[in-house]
Amino acid sequence: MNPETLTPLSGTVNGLDLFDVKLVDASKLFGKKFACGASITKAATGKEEIDVQGDFSEEMAKVISDKFGIDSSNISFVDKGK
Repeated sequence: MNPETLTPLSGTVNGLDLFDVKLVDASKLFGKKFACGASITKAATGKEEIDVQGDFSEEMAKVISDKFGIDSSNISFVDKGK
């Protein structure tokens, strides 16, 4: 929860399918690892992505790198804050 606005924090993970990662498996892993909600949704572009409840961006990058063998240079963060 963001203390200033009292809105829940969330993040989106996309592009894992480009590395042949099954989104269902990744979503389950994120939900268990971070004890949060993680669901597969369809983006405006029509591609599937994973919505994660909570702000775990730094930790998630390490999990993506370790569990799925994706080099950290291929992981980036985009701040969509207002």
